[in-house]
Amino acid sequence: MRRRRERGVFFPLFFSEVGSKTSSQNKNKKLIFLFLSSFPIPPTHPLFSGGEYGISWRDAGSGAFKKQKVFDDFQAAAEHLITKMNLTSPPRLAIQGASNGGTLVAACVNQRPDLYAAGLPTVGVQDMARFDRFTIGHAWRSDFGDPRDAEQLRAILKWSPLHNVAVPTEGTRNYPALLIMTGDHDDRVPPLHSYKYGATVQHAVAENPTPGRAPQRNPVLLRVETRAGHGAGKPTAKQIEELSDIYGFLADVMDARFGESNE
Repeated sequence: MRRRRERGVFFPLFFSEVGSKTSSQNKNKKLIFLFLSSFPIPPTHPLFSGGEYGISWRDAGSGAFKKQKVFDDFQAAAEHLITKMNLTSPPRLAIQGASNGGTLVAACVNQRPDLYAAGLPTVGVQDMARFDRFTIGHAWRSDFGDPRDAEQLRAILKWSPLHNVAVPTEGTRNYPALLIMTGDHDDRVPPLHSYKYGATVQHAVAENPTPGRAPQRNPVLLRVETRAGHGAGKPTAKQIEELSDIYGFLADVMDARFGESNE
């Protein structure tokens, strides 16, 4: 790792987050990345609203007025990997999150498109003005806030992924590459969230009239797993197909090379 940094070559990093409430990161699951020599072990970072440090830690990032802390925390960790640890650079940093983590990834891509090469929001809740109207969504008001309350709704709309899509005005003026993933039978987070977010981003990057703006060159893709739900109990064959698509997408976006390495 040291020799590669001295030559100015940055590792492609895959920074991931999953779940909320009392969910915690399972570091053993991350070992699957070891067989990809082009990708180091992805960093993990407990965020507010997770269960790693108990109820007070969880509550510090829950609700309409506190949720932004989670996004700030995640983005600070990403910046730390780049500026303090010198492990990677924005063109070599991809992020993924599932369920509540899918909300996180979409929000972070919206807020800091300059920081990431790619975002993979997976089965995420994206329409925060209406999430509580579908399936079990009403049970998440303690985590996201209550959009039926006018004051909370105003706070929610400041970070709601669906309502904050905007073409970047600096740098490449491109959205990071997106692979938005959902299951067509997800009855926990209905796929409509992913459909609407993907359509909104595609419309924004295609229709933005900014003078002199370079066309969107990073892909914005929607992957819909058929006969699949929120993710639990997914057959091994489907998991392999999904991971193949993810790694192939990341290798293309970040120009990663798969194979053995002596470094």
